[in-house]
Amino acid sequence: ADFSAVDMIILTERVKYAEAAYREVHRICEDNKIRLYNMYGLDEIETHLELDQCVGLSEEEWIKITDAYDAVGFEAMDTFFFPPITESILTPRPKYENLYAHLKKQNKEIFFSLRKSYPEEPQRKSLGMLQAGGPDHNHILKRDGEDLSFRKLKDMLPGKKILYIGSGLVNECILPRCYGIDTYRNISLFYDCFAPVAPDDLECSDFDAEFGNRVKAAIDNVDVVSFDIFDTVLQRILLTPADVFVMMEAEGGVPAGFANERAKVESDLKNPDIFEIYRTLGERLRLNSEEIDRIRELEFETEKRVLVSRTAVSDLIGYAGEKGKTVVLTSDMYYPEYLMKELLDHAGVTGYSKIFVSCDFRKNKISGLFDEIRQFAASSAAEAPDGDERHAVRVLHIGDNRMADGDAAVAAGFETVHIPSALETAMSHGWEHCVYKADGFNERALIGLAVAKAFADPFETFEIRALPMRRRLERYADSVVGSLTAGFITWIVEEIRREEYDGVLFLARDGYIPYLVYKYIEKRAGLPAAYYFHSSRKASFHCIADEESQIERAVEIGKQYELDEFGTLEKLYGINKEKMLPRYEDETIFEYIRKHSEERRRTAESAREGYLKYAENLGLKKGGRYLAVDFVSTGTTLIQLRRLPYSLKGAFFGTSYEFAAIQNGFSCYLKCENDTLLRNYIELETYYSSPEPSMQSIGKDGKPVFAEEKRSPEEINEFLLVKNRTVAFAEEYFDKLNKGIGIVRSIIPEEIFAADGYHDVQREAYEDWSDKVIKRREYDRLTPDR
Repeated sequence: ADFSAVDMIILTERVKYAEAAYREVHRICEDNKIRLYNMYGLDEIETHLELDQCVGLSEEEWIKITDAYDAVGFEAMDTFFFPPITESILTPRPKYENLYAHLKKQNKEIFFSLRKSYPEEPQRKSLGMLQAGGPDHNHILKRDGEDLSFRKLKDMLPGKKILYIGSGLVNECILPRCYGIDTYRNISLFYDCFAPVAPDDLECSDFDAEFGNRVKAAIDNVDVVSFDIFDTVLQRILLTPADVFVMMEAEGGVPAGFANERAKVESDLKNPDIFEIYRTLGERLRLNSEEIDRIRELEFETEKRVLVSRTAVSDLIGYAGEKGKTVVLTSDMYYPEYLMKELLDHAGVTGYSKIFVSCDFRKNKISGLFDEIRQFAASSAAEAPDGDERHAVRVLHIGDNRMADGDAAVAAGFETVHIPSALETAMSHGWEHCVYKADGFNERALIGLAVAKAFADPFETFEIRALPMRRRLERYADSVVGSLTAGFITWIVEEIRREEYDGVLFLARDGYIPYLVYKYIEKRAGLPAAYYFHSSRKASFHCIADEESQIERAVEIGKQYELDEFGTLEKLYGINKEKMLPRYEDETIFEYIRKHSEERRRTAESAREGYLKYAENLGLKKGGRYLAVDFVSTGTTLIQLRRLPYSLKGAFFGTSYEFAAIQNGFSCYLKCENDTLLRNYIELETYYSSPEPSMQSIGKDGKPVFAEEKRSPEEINEFLLVKNRTVAFAEEYFDKLNKGIGIVRSIIPEEIFAADGYHDVQREAYEDWSDKVIKRREYDRLTPDR
């Protein structure tokens, strides 16, 4: 297009939407000397240039700047406070905490803006602890809308000169300027440190099926390809980088308060390496040289433990190499090149020529690290054979951070491709509520592992129903079933530690997967022995077949399965047809069943004898106290097994009839507020199963008698796939992250289930899925005491 006649372009969208338009047109404007404004009259190009140059000021520089203002405001989250390391109290950044104290002495007006996408209570609580009395709550702003908050602030302080300090480019730095408030952008020197990003700041884009091919095409057209390392090529199975420090503190071996102090030191130093960080940390925590070396090495080993390759991206390194491109890796990081190489080797990442790390060059991506890559690229081209055609070296940088890997790379003259991190993708596709619900390291770690697995591949569709069936099942296991099982086991451990138990019975078949996971941690955590206990509602009913009080209930259950009196006697009481007595016309079904007292007695005695023999073979001791674990239940099987000489307490995933569970003294992981999970438990129940068919009865010899297998080989294979992925997920969680087995609240797997969308995997697995659901729900409604 011909822009020669254009003098000015005005972006008329709202500020946050105008940002996307700015990225599209600002280069055209710069090349053609066209002035670019937003609808508030703000010079967009000049504003962006100013804000991109905010790299960090000393305390003295801050004091000099703020002295010129009547009022100073801070974004609470991610600017004044560190990204959350603990949930109850947020830690102030030392430079801003000292600036706050100076401003108070100068009687400046000070205000804070709360992040609306992060819980309000910890922000207010943390602000209240700054000093006695805390900030005036009239000076705490809630973000009511895009324009209202800063307009209200300007009206609240008429005629006063205001400075606002925030981290977000649009909502925190450009928007206030539209109302005459000066802004300074807080840019962390280690920008890949986690900060909970508000949904408004994320681009929730539709899936692009050609994205992977476009990245390869971009690689094809350049000479040198630079890959960002963390969150692009490598990713942690944690939500936050700072959680490495929290995990070290949780596992012991470091001083109390280590996590907070470690994060502070990193923030206070400019482009330090790990050795400088620990020298300063040692001084602050008064550690001797041996302790400094030991904890520094512990951090490196912990980092190594939680890092994995993001395979779909690391494969592009191999692709670039095959195309004859020079590949370098780039990171704003405190590990020097030789340690970075060790981390990459451990994760299986190879095929690059050189690693550029900020601590080696004393500058990060924003402050000049890309200049080093440009020089390396130019020298590599100069060494090319004389016969090669000379041309300007083209460099492509691929990374996840829109500023450090995007804007800074463009400013260095590089081409760029933005590949979102797993966390960014998750947060922009419904997981933000899940992330913000996490309370404590164990919950954040569980979510982090689920995010790392579910969103590892940036080229995979976000729409679960569009995935092939096998991949849908893998995704279902990695996020929903895996997190629910791991969380459930943490709760089981908590239940066990409240009382003394001789063992834990995982009831067939729904207890099979939890049994496998529990066995994995049993000895390490010093837990009572686990037993996989074969039983079923029908088989355990045989134990109470002689009880007259159960006849009416048996008849009602028989009706739900369309059984007549003969079918009820055969299916529920285990009485062969040849042993059934004749029925008279005036005889009710209750009277007819009641007169089979002798056969019912034999069934009950045989069942109890068989169960006793079975329990003896398992190693259970008579009179022992056992915790019995089941899936969604009101405890029917357990009630029926109480005729055996054992003390049994129930611990279930959940119940479809909470009153019955409470009445019978059973406890549940999922409460009634976990409505989404409980309403969809039938889908889950399909995969909480075992390779064996359902147990039909038990012989006097103590050996279970199994019913005919009704699942097809395909259905069993699908179950095995989910089982294997689920167990692997839970084992990785307990092996690498939650070694102390601290509890994960049930709201976390509930939020993961809700966030991960509509799976509905059974519609593919079973043709009669809808019919099964309807029948089962009707059965639940009509037999609430089951």
